[in-house]
Amino acid sequence: MSPGARSRNAAVRTFGSEAEARLVLARLRSAGIDGSALSVLASRPAHQSAAYFAAEGIARAWGEGSEFWSELWETLPGWVVLTIPGWGTLLAAGAIGAWLVNALENSGVFGGLTPLEAALYSLGLEKQEAGRYEEAVGSGMVLLIAHGPGEEVERISRLWDEL
Repeated sequence: MSPGARSRNAAVRTFGSEAEARLVLARLRSAGIDGSALSVLASRPAHQSAAYFAAEGIARAWGEGSEFWSELWETLPGWVVLTIPGWGTLLAAGAIGAWLVNALENSGVFGGLTPLEAALYSLGLEKQEAGRYEEAVGSGMVLLIAHGPGEEVERISRLWDEL
């Protein structure tokens, strides 16, 4: 886990693999952190075969990382899968999914930011930090985002620091 950026209502950490992120998510859940305060982002290269679908009202994934994403989409509220030309597929679990769609719908408001940068910027991160995290996701890193009231984000940040 890499140290990350923080605003009053959000904190971000990067992970080199889904396995690392899964471990930290499990520890946060065991500490009583509500899934509604967390979001996860990662990408898939354009050449990788995958399927994303709903079965019995629950979002599912097939392909590399399918167990991880199916579990996230079952436990975190909200999800989205975006295909971005020249970039690949962006997977999101948690409230960040709605923020990404909102950023797409209101692209003119965000002054040249990409949807991912705009979603992160709307959480209070600086534009440069948002760009850095977009690069991290594009290079295969997994982002874990804590969001919500400042006290809850602070609590999650302290737990991250202890891991």
